[in-house]
Amino acid sequence: MTNADPQELAKFGELAHNWWDPDGDFRPLHQINPLRLDWIDAQARLAGKAALDVGCGGGILSESMAERGAAVLGIDLSTKPLRVAQLHALEAGLERLHYREVSVEALATEAPNTFDVVTCMEMLEHVPEPASVGQACARLVKPGGWVFFSTLNRNAKAFVQAIVGAEHVLKLPCCSRCTEFTLPPDVTCPSCHSLEPEFTWQPVTGRGKVRTWTVIRQSFLGGFKVPFVLVDVQLDDQPQVRMIGQLLDGPEAPLSIGDAVAVAFDDLAPGVAVPAFRKAENA
Repeated sequence: MTNADPQELAKFGELAHNWWDPDGDFRPLHQINPLRLDWIDAQARLAGKAALDVGCGGGILSESMAERGAAVLGIDLSTKPLRVAQLHALEAGLERLHYREVSVEALATEAPNTFDVVTCMEMLEHVPEPASVGQACARLVKPGGWVFFSTLNRNAKAFVQAIVGAEHVLKLPCCSRCTEFTLPPDVTCPSCHSLEPEFTWQPVTGRGKVRTWTVIRQSFLGGFKVPFVLVDVQLDDQPQVRMIGQLLDGPEAPLSIGDAVAVAFDDLAPGVAVPAFRKAENA
């Protein structure tokens, strides 16, 4: 049985013609790709490496890695985006870039320990068994190679109920195997590496220290009143967890690295609030 959701494949197939439109449905992928690519290249040194892009779609990241000198194979199970990717690569003249319509599990059986770099971006949330994808990626990479995952929280309802709600209690995902907290929840636990972490949402104090901050003076999304301050906070009780949120004290409040802050909640609508922060003396 193929580890794929037919509805997801059909959805991306219908959007295939927009894949390379930087202002279309995949605009966020075009926007994040340069930053993502630079980070992958800085870690893995792509030039001369064999790279696999799992769930490559129309090939945005695949092409970028090939342009950095990697020999890239992009795989996907959605036919139309793959055809778009192949045509775009042909037009770009990228001879070290190839595509196949094959599952990652099948490829792992066919070619284990083959790739220096394996990427799997925004794909895990679209498959029925994400752990199977993670295991296959681990089999495909060479010993000492790099595997990069990026994923959205698969259970948006659970996230909203746990961390965004009317009760104004901050809850974070806790691994039932090792009891370590992590954010955001993933298909594996970053602490004990369990493939079945069974996260539960546990209340935390929400107190921490400011690691750094930035003042946003021009918002790229509607609905935000600028300027506002985003703080990067390391939690006191869970030092391995960092949270980024708005400082509700405002941009004029004096702020220094190491300042104590506490979670506060910004009510967006009846029954819906998002976690933010205030300086501890104002909390």
